[in-house]
Amino acid sequence: MLAAFVGFSVLLFAVPALLGHPLVPDDDLFQNVPLRVLAGDLLAHGQLPLWNRWIWSGTPLLGGLNAGALYPGTYLFALFTPVTAWVLNEIFAYAVCAIGLYLLLRDHRLGPVAAAIGTATFTFSGFMTAQLRHFGLVQGMSFVPWILLSLEHLARDSPGHEPGSAAALDTRVRWWLVLVASGGMVLLTGEPRAWSNAATAVGVYLVALVWQHPNGRRRLLTAVAIAVPVAFALGAVQVLPGLPVVAASQRGNPSYSFFASGSLPPYALAFQVVPYLLGGYGDLHLLPSYAGGKPHLPEISGYVGLLPLVAVCTFVGWRRRATPRAVAWLAMAAVGLVL
Repeated sequence: MLAAFVGFSVLLFAVPALLGHPLVPDDDLFQNVPLRVLAGDLLAHGQLPLWNRWIWSGTPLLGGLNAGALYPGTYLFALFTPVTAWVLNEIFAYAVCAIGLYLLLRDHRLGPVAAAIGTATFTFSGFMTAQLRHFGLVQGMSFVPWILLSLEHLARDSPGHEPGSAAALDTRVRWWLVLVASGGMVLLTGEPRAWSNAATAVGVYLVALVWQHPNGRRRLLTAVAIAVPVAFALGAVQVLPGLPVVAASQRGNPSYSFFASGSLPPYALAFQVVPYLLGGYGDLHLLPSYAGGKPHLPEISGYVGLLPLVAVCTFVGWRRRATPRAVAWLAMAAVGLVL
């Protein structure tokens, strides 16, 4: 099953590129790819990707965030052509997300088919495809399933090992390293929306695990408390230069009206259920162009999908068997709706 997810990721992105139409929509074409190409060129010449001298009188490249200048995938731009490096980054992001989410759902005791359907629903539809044009956001969210999976393993005793044994400790250390590495990778994407989304999802899930595993509560919270500063240290090379740049921009001291300008108008909530209610993208000439005005469609796209809607509609039937994990997913939906 894992190989199938990797294979589908390859087909989804490599085939269009081989046919001369790589998937590089909107913001990716205008800023994400060019900035990564520049960062890769600097890295290839032995320079740190700190400064972009090609616009205005020079602007921060590392601090500018959009380049993801020191994200590991950006190093591929130093080794391959821009299209090849870009496609490899896309394949990696979606494959990482799919594998992590499938393992998480199997850990929840879902059968292989149910876990595969759930994984495909999130990874290859809705939010993760609609937001491809904001690639740093997709890259960051691809590691969230791995963070949740590592929290699961840190919250409970290692199966097959005596509690407190060397083998159990070794297993917990490995999952702690997964937690730290995944958190650091989210920060290195340079995408603040990925940072806030991941923090929200992890915070809700952590509460559910503390509720579900009272015996492992202290161990879990201790592991997380140690992991947070270490993960921040891994991503600090991106975060610390980025914060002053944001502070100096028009987003540095926003008014409430500016902050709230990105909120969904009530009518746009319908797009979470019927994404192309007022038209879609005109690229393939298969749908009428979006007629909803501002905010424009890419900014409010996040289709939930039929299967989650069915799950919510049948909640009355399964709520008595709902675990704290299931409550956590519903809580994420509620928190996301408010945000």
